Amino acid sequence: MIKIIRQAHKHKKIKRFKCENCGCVFKADEDEYREDYFFFTFLGYLCDCPKCGEDVFRKHQKWDDWKSSWR
Repeated sequence: MIKIIRQAHKHKKIKRFKCENCGCVFKADEDEYREDYFFFTFLGYLCDCPKCGEDVFRKHQKWDDWKSSWR
């Protein structure tokens, strides 16, 4: 019989978003936001604003590096 001595705690990835519609700034964990793709290229994260309900987009941190390499 297997006995668990200590439970592992998986750290959730938390992202910060700012709504351009109402100005709300909020944090969401990985269960609340989704990855957004464009032509099979990873661009960023998409989440619903808790205040106004609009889609809020946060670009991936490495997006600027990737974009500049295609110029």
